[in-house]
Amino acid sequence: NFSSMFSGCRLLSSVPLFDLSAGLFFTGMFNNCQGMEYIPDFNVKSGTDFTSMFSSCSSLKVAPNLNFTAAGINCTTMFQNCSNLKTIPFYNTATVTNMNNMFANCYGLRKVPDLNTALVTDFSGMFSFCSSLESVPNLNTSSGTQFTGMFSSCLKLQEIPALDTSKATGLTSMFANCVSLTTVPQLNLAKATQTGSMFSGCQSLTTLPSTTSINLPGTTTNASAVIAMSDTTGVVVGMAVYGQNIPANAIVSSIVPSTSVTISAAATAAGTVLVSFVPYWCVRGSTIA
Repeated sequence: NFSSMFSGCRLLSSVPLFDLSAGLFFTGMFNNCQGMEYIPDFNVKSGTDFTSMFSSCSSLKVAPNLNFTAAGINCTTMFQNCSNLKTIPFYNTATVTNMNNMFANCYGLRKVPDLNTALVTDFSGMFSFCSSLESVPNLNTSSGTQFTGMFSSCLKLQEIPALDTSKATGLTSMFANCVSLTTVPQLNLAKATQTGSMFSGCQSLTTLPSTTSINLPGTTTNASAVIAMSDTTGVVVGMAVYGQNIPANAIVSSIVPSTSVTISAAATAAGTVLVSFVPYWCVRGSTIA
């Protein structure tokens, strides 16, 4: 256990490379080491909890390259308040499950590398107050349930890549005060219960995903989730699906353009029908402001 090992050593500017390969817990190891300018690439292959490991290392400009290999890794607030951090190396984050506030208040961070976030359930505040962040990589958010404040106050961010929010319940202030944001992707709000202030203060926002249903002909097959369609214009993953032979609460799971749409549940009968696709902005009374 290396938790809080150097916590509060404000004048410490560097540490030598030593063996951390057997360590499991690194919570707050360098927390509030305000003078820390360099941290070596430690072997942390057994580590599971990195909560606040480098939090408030306000002089740190380049994050160390760490090897994440254990299961169920927690990176909550790992680099929070690293106000001068400018560069993040490529991390293998395939086993990370929590990135809550991982980079919050990293004011100097302009971009982040592609991160494997397939198992992450909590993205709350991940990039909040990253006021210099200019772009975000494509993130696999399919396991995510919490997105509260994820991009809050990212002042330079102009666009957001597609995000899978099909399991999301908490999205409060997700984009709040993103003053340069002009558009957002289609978001699935089917399970959302908290969306207050989601776009509050987005003064440059000019476009939201369509709130108009799309009606297109399609052919259903009994007990099959695939709907044959020659026209899939405007249909996106996450839309609600309605129509004859369509089961209740079905949504779009995948699309083969101009060929077919796969929905989340099998059709109840065969036939050529008019299929309605409805954005989740206007399903179940979701609030977006």
